Amino acid sequence: MRGTAETIRTWIRRVILIMTAAMVLYIGLTVWSGSGALRSSLSMVRSGSTLPLVLGLVLTGWFIRAYRWHFFTRTLNWTVPVGHNFLVFLASFAFTATPGKMGEIVKAGLLRSRYGTSITETFAILFAERLGDLIAVFLLALGGMTVFVDASVYLLVSGAVIALLTFLIVYSPARRMVAAMASRVAPAKAMVERVERFLSSAVSLFRFVPFVTGLALALVAWACEAVAFALILEGVGIGVPVVTIFFIYGFSTIIGALSMMPGGIGSMEAAMLLLLAAVGVPAATAVIPVILVRACTLWFVSILGFGFLLLWWIAVDREFMSIRLNKENN
Repeated sequence: MRGTAETIRTWIRRVILIMTAAMVLYIGLTVWSGSGALRSSLSMVRSGSTLPLVLGLVLTGWFIRAYRWHFFTRTLNWTVPVGHNFLVFLASFAFTATPGKMGEIVKAGLLRSRYGTSITETFAILFAERLGDLIAVFLLALGGMTVFVDASVYLLVSGAVIALLTFLIVYSPARRMVAAMASRVAPAKAMVERVERFLSSAVSLFRFVPFVTGLALALVAWACEAVAFALILEGVGIGVPVVTIFFIYGFSTIIGALSMMPGGIGSMEAAMLLLLAAVGVPAATAVIPVILVRACTLWFVSILGFGFLLLWWIAVDREFMSIRLNKENN
């Protein structure tokens, strides 16, 4: 219990430092973009028409991912109540702005301290979530192919990618064969062994129906954020085809994840600005929309995450303390 609390305090201090650094970055970008772009973007915020819809889409994607977490825990036959399952998942978003989202392991500690859940199975769920997220944003990025090729080719390639990845993950012999080949490369051996251990520890998560269900939920959740980005661009008068925006958002998310920067800060924004510039949007014009979408998809949910974390401490901790005291009195 004490170790979990200390870990949480450590991550909170780090998130505050990261938020401060991000604020300095955003202020610098805003000043560089010029007053004209800032006034245009602020007019969208003041109009009150687009921003609520954007936040609604972000929250929709958020709760879809929370349901995916609950679905995975039920697949492993956990007995955590649905309310506590959602609460701990939403609270973990307080630590989104951490390297590789490592702050999410806090929910493993919170659940284990209350319900004795398996740490290995928790990490298997986290692995399944990250894998599904990676495939989902990759598929969003593939949408950019329709800018260069016929839509039927895009659908064919997307379907082939989904089928291949699903086959390699859910079909054990194929997975082991790929793992054996990858293990021959010395730098990859340790990672391959770790991935195989996660897959084996919760094999039911990687059967066809649970895996595809989780992937579908991830795709819808990330698409909500991409649509929110499209609405922000449209709100400030930037005309970019939606399918191109899906490509920009999906590819930038992958860059942010690969950079291992906390929350992808800096790397994801840079990728979005460069890709928007590639389709004809001046960088100075794109700065404010990029900051707005990051504020909505990263900082908005992070702040709400802290609220849910506080709610966990107030409601759940108090409930368990009351149960413990009753047992001691009896």
